[in-house]
Amino acid sequence: MSVSEEYVEEVENLKEIYIDDGFVVSNNVVEMTVKPEEDETLCFVAVTLHVEVPKEYPGCAANAIVRNPRGLSPQNTKILEGLLKRVAREMAETDSEAIYELIEETKTFLQDHNEPPSHCSICLEDRTCGDHTDDNNDVYEPLIKTPCYHFFHKNCIGRHFYFWRTDPQVDLSADIYQKARARTHSDQEAHALILAEKALEPVPCPVCRSGIQDEDVPNVEWKQLPPYSSLDSKVGNIKLSAAVKKEQQKRNAVLERQKRNNAVNKKTISSE
Repeated sequence: MSVSEEYVEEVENLKEIYIDDGFVVSNNVVEMTVKPEEDETLCFVAVTLHVEVPKEYPGCAANAIVRNPRGLSPQNTKILEGLLKRVAREMAETDSEAIYELIEETKTFLQDHNEPPSHCSICLEDRTCGDHTDDNNDVYEPLIKTPCYHFFHKNCIGRHFYFWRTDPQVDLSADIYQKARARTHSDQEAHALILAEKALEPVPCPVCRSGIQDEDVPNVEWKQLPPYSSLDSKVGNIKLSAAVKKEQQKRNAVLERQKRNNAVNKKTISSE
């Protein structure tokens, strides 16, 4: 697709401005990961801004798309998309180059909505259950951030790592098992092979399935965390809040409805 001289000159200038920000250009498409102007440890939101320009640009509005929003609610993502459409339209009305404005508007919006998470994405509990104290002497457990901008208690993500690394049945398809079984002499050898191969792979995020390497969460000592036993809840080691119990009831209701509609896939693994 042909592009205007104004666009070519614009992206060359933007490459210099955003040289360290992963600014990528492919013909009439610009893409960049946008975050607040903060230290990485204080960034709680990020998006990939995808901008497509028509051949009539800048006289015709660019199409700004928000992709892969991290830490940003669906409602705020929709608000940001509406804001960018308005900016692109206004810039086109004056034949003005818009990409810089779109990037900076996105940065400002993310800065205004750069709020730390309030709960763990696994247990759904908030931070008030640890051994740290804040400025008000309130006890809390700091949440760990993954590269995909999801947040977890250390023990929660640690147990996820533990199960993934030590249980060959976790996320195991019949196809993977049969291939491992064909290369080994017993079920035990097949399980050992599966675990050895899984140890070389990143652990999928419990929320979005993006890969998480061990070095991405260096403070998670998952090898020291034994799995939950069936007795833990009985002896009081696991305490579920009313909010979590209510969420469990809602999800169980969905599961039962899916079962009635024959909408639940069952994995079956059999050895020869």
